[in-house]
Amino acid sequence: MDTPDNLIKNLTADLKPVKPIAPLWQRAAVFAVLGFLLTFGAVFIIGTRADLGDAMKNSGFIAETLLLVFAGVLSASAAATLAVPDTRLRLPVKLPLALAHLVWLWLLAKTIVEAFGHDMSHIASEGQCSIDLALLLILPLATAAFLMMRGSPVWRGMAGYTLTLSMASFAAAAMRFLCPSDAAGHLLLWHFLPALGIAAGGVVLGLAVFRNR
Repeated sequence: MDTPDNLIKNLTADLKPVKPIAPLWQRAAVFAVLGFLLTFGAVFIIGTRADLGDAMKNSGFIAETLLLVFAGVLSASAAATLAVPDTRLRLPVKLPLALAHLVWLWLLAKTIVEAFGHDMSHIASEGQCSIDLALLLILPLATAAFLMMRGSPVWRGMAGYTLTLSMASFAAAAMRFLCPSDAAGHLLLWHFLPALGIAAGGVVLGLAVFRNR
């Protein structure tokens, strides 16, 4: 008859050391750097707008771009937290996601106010930017989703949403270096609203891809 010590040894003989999970800041940095480099790298490969130098002299251009990048980093932090199984949505998810939403709300409000009273009839034919934005985020989103699949998100829809919002934010920021138009109506209709629409679709992506295992 096996003694308790022998029984424990037999049960644990085939066990292998478990690699500790990376800290939150490291996981968030991977998502954020990945999204930033792939989106902005694509823009500079394609070629930046001809008047980029003049555009960067505008404080509004710089502020909006930095805010979009900031929203991307915040959403990446929330996504990195959701990649680890948890039965509750805790502060490390709620806080950065709330701040990212505040950034987006401010940008939407700003562009709506600036576009109010201007003729927007010509903007209806400028939809190519929304297609370019979608194309910009395909590779970073697919790569980040593949990395998140190595985890086990419990909140699959929320995980897909936060991850897509992060990559869409980086793509919207990168589009400012690609698209020559700074008109508020154009940014609202063909940059910001498509980015948020794609982010909302991330819920479906999360439910479809991040299956419970």
